[in-house]
Amino acid sequence: MHDDGVFTRHESGVDAPGLKRPHAILPEPHVAPADPDFKADPARAQTGAKLFVNCMLCHGQNAVAAGAAPDLRFSGVPADAMAFAQVVRDGALLPRGMPKFDDLTPAQVEDIRFYVRTRSHEPEDAVGVKTKFEF
Repeated sequence: MHDDGVFTRHESGVDAPGLKRPHAILPEPHVAPADPDFKADPARAQTGAKLFVNCMLCHGQNAVAAGAAPDLRFSGVPADAMAFAQVVRDGALLPRGMPKFDDLTPAQVEDIRFYVRTRSHEPEDAVGVKTKFEF
């Protein structure tokens, strides 16, 4: 790239003058949603992390999505208790492929929401709340 922001790579891989890099291919930065009422609670986050096992298949281990479903750390839904419950328990996104988990209690849904909110306040590369699963 030259100082003027112009790339000079031709489709053959050879430099060609005047080609600009399309901005559409640059990834959007991940930004956690505003959540001013959040207060850390490691014990509650641990409880939610254990319940998040139901969510991992689609939303990823440690709430780090790999593309099958949205990365909840950067979604505004967990910041809103009612919206989160409508999606998780009530099936508001069933038409888009998100199953409903109406077997979870409201307290369990809130614990999962708290875990996701905790993850959204951690650095993007943090592995998250450590969980110990006993089988």
